[in-house]
Amino acid sequence: MAVDDDTDDEEGARDDIKGLLSDAFGDVSHAEGVTVGQNEEAKKFYNLIDGVSQELYPGCKKFSTLSFTIRLYLLKCLHGWSNASFTSLLELLKEAMPNINIPSSFHKTKKELKDEKQCRVCGTSRYTENSSDNSENQPDKKGCTIPAKTLRYFPIIPRLRRLFMCSKTTASLRWHDDERVKDGTLKHPADRLAWKNLDKIDEEFTKESRNIRLGLSSDGFNPIRSMNISRSTWPVMLMVYNLPPWMCMKPEYCMFSLLIPVPQSPGKDIDVYLQPLIEDLKLLWEKGVETHDASKNETFQMRAALLWTINDFPACAMLSGWSTKGKLACPCCNKNTSSLQLKHSRKTVYMDHRVFLPMDHPWRTNTMSFNGKQELRPHPPVIEGPKIFEMLQNAENVFGKKQSTSNSFPWNWKKRSIFFELPYWHKNPLYHNLDVIHIEKNILDSVIGTLLDIPGKTKDHLNARYDLKNLGIWKNLQPKEVNNGKRIKLAKAYFSMTAVEKSVFVFIRLDEIDLLELEIVETLCQLERIFPPSFFDIMVHLPIHLANKVRLGGPVQFCWMYPPKRYMCTLKSYVRNRSRPKGSIAEAYLAEECLTFYSRYLHEGVQTRLNKRTRNDDDPNEDEVVPSKLFSNKGH
Repeated sequence: MAVDDDTDDEEGARDDIKGLLSDAFGDVSHAEGVTVGQNEEAKKFYNLIDGVSQELYPGCKKFSTLSFTIRLYLLKCLHGWSNASFTSLLELLKEAMPNINIPSSFHKTKKELKDEKQCRVCGTSRYTENSSDNSENQPDKKGCTIPAKTLRYFPIIPRLRRLFMCSKTTASLRWHDDERVKDGTLKHPADRLAWKNLDKIDEEFTKESRNIRLGLSSDGFNPIRSMNISRSTWPVMLMVYNLPPWMCMKPEYCMFSLLIPVPQSPGKDIDVYLQPLIEDLKLLWEKGVETHDASKNETFQMRAALLWTINDFPACAMLSGWSTKGKLACPCCNKNTSSLQLKHSRKTVYMDHRVFLPMDHPWRTNTMSFNGKQELRPHPPVIEGPKIFEMLQNAENVFGKKQSTSNSFPWNWKKRSIFFELPYWHKNPLYHNLDVIHIEKNILDSVIGTLLDIPGKTKDHLNARYDLKNLGIWKNLQPKEVNNGKRIKLAKAYFSMTAVEKSVFVFIRLDEIDLLELEIVETLCQLERIFPPSFFDIMVHLPIHLANKVRLGGPVQFCWMYPPKRYMCTLKSYVRNRSRPKGSIAEAYLAEECLTFYSRYLHEGVQTRLNKRTRNDDDPNEDEVVPSKLFSNKGH
C-alpha cells in the first residue's frame, strides 16, 4: 500500500518520505537499465524499509510507520528527551492504541532507523567479544552491548555526497559561482586571495563550481558540566564554504568529523587521530568521488579541498607544528619574531612594532619614546609555504609518550604537520587563522586591567617598573627608593586615570584593510610609548597580522571560533551518561544529523531546526504577538 501517496490530505501537509528515499538512494523502482542512483546501499535500505513502510494503524492516511517514527525521533532531539522518557511515551501510545504500528522502545526505534554492528571498512565488530566463549556482541548486565574502544570518525565523503543528493540543498552549493555579487567587497571567502590562489593551483578544480571548499576547526572542552572534573574532549568539525554566508557557519551545515578520545590535550599527537580524515581529503582532491546532483539529475566527479583551519592559539601549535611559546612564538613573523625576556616580570614580551611602519615614518627615528634606539630594520618577510615544506620535508616526526629529546626541526618547529600530506597545502597562502575572539579577549583584559589598575590584572606593577630600570628606559617611571631604601616610590604612569576618566572608553572600527593595517601598527607603537614592556605578551603582538589574514581569508566571521565554540556547548548538552561522555556525544550527533536530513522532507507545518524562529526575531507573526499595556510596539 502506497501510504505516502494518499491524495485526501491537504496540499503541502504530508511528509515527503518518498522524496527523502529518492534523494538519498536514488529511485531504484523506476531505474530500469540506468546506473545512476542504483547501488548496493539502496537495495539494502529498501529491504529494510519493506518491514516498516506500512500504515500507522488501520485506516490512517496521513502517517506511515516510518514517517511517524521519524517525527517522534525528531521531537526527542529537538526537546532533549531522555531515552527512558521516549520509551515511556511509546509504551503509553501502545497502551492507548493497541493497533498502532510503532516500536515498543527507544532502542528498537533506533534499530529501525540504523542497525550496523560491523565496521563498514574491515567488517570487525563494533562491540567487545566475550573471551570465554568467543561469542560476539556480548551484552552487559543491563542487556546492552559493550562498544570497543575506537576512534570515533564520521566519514565526510557520504555526507558531502548527501548535500548534492538532497534536492533541498544542492542548489545552494553553487551560490558562490551563480549568485554571488562580484563587486570587489568582502562578503564571502570566495572574494579573497586564499580561494583565488586555489583556483590557480588546479584550473580543472575551478571549472567545476560544485567542487567543495572546506574549513577545519578543532578545540577542546570539558564534556562534564562540572569544572572540578578534569576531562577533555576534542571534536574536529568541517565547514562548507560553497554555501551562502548565512548558511555556511550554521551548525546544521557543519560536519562533525572526529571525536578524539583523549583525557587531556592531544598535543602534537593530534596528527595520529587526523589520519582517516586526511586520507579522505587526499582522495577527494586527487581523484574525487562520483556524486549525484539532484537539482540537475546528473552524476559528476566531486572533488574537495581544505582552505584553512580555525583554532585558538594553543590549538594552532598542535595543528601547525609551530610552537606558540618562547622567543619565536609568533607563527607569522616566524624566525624574525622580535622578543625580549624580562628579568623581573619573568615573562617573554613581543615589542619593536615600529619594524612594521613605513621606512619614512617619523617614529622609526624616535628614540626617547621607545627603547632608546632607532628602528631601521625592514618589514619582516613572510616565509612562503614551499620554503617551509622544503625545510621540514626530511624531518622525522616522533609521536607518543616516548618522544625523542633531540630536536631535528629548525627554529620553533616541533613537527611536520600532517596537513602537508595534502598535495596543495604547501601552496596555500593561509594555513591557520588567528582566532579573533581570543585575541580581543586577552587584549581587552590587559588594557582594562592596566588602565583601571585592577590587582592581579594590571601589567604596571612593581616588577614591571624594575624591568624599566633594568632596560634603562623611561627613567621618570623607574622605582625610586626613599627613606634609605625602606620605601619604594612609584611615579604615576601616562595612562593613569581618575575615577571619572575610568568610566569612558571608545573603540573605533575601520573598514578599509590597508588603512586598518597601518592603524594597528601605529596603535601598537603608541602603546609601546606608554605601557611597560610587561604589557606586550604574544596576544598583544598578534593583531599586527590580523589585517593581512582578512586580506587572505575574507570576512572574519568565517574564520573565527565563535560558531565552533557555540557548537561545543551543544555537544556538551548531549552528555547524559557521565561515565561515557564521548559515546553519548557520538550517538546523539549521529541521530541529530540524520534527523536534520529527514527534516528537509517534512511539511512546513512541522517545527524543525531548519524553520524554527530565530532567537532575535524582528518580524513576529501577527497571531503570535501578545498585546501588552506596557509595551505598545512589537519587538523582543
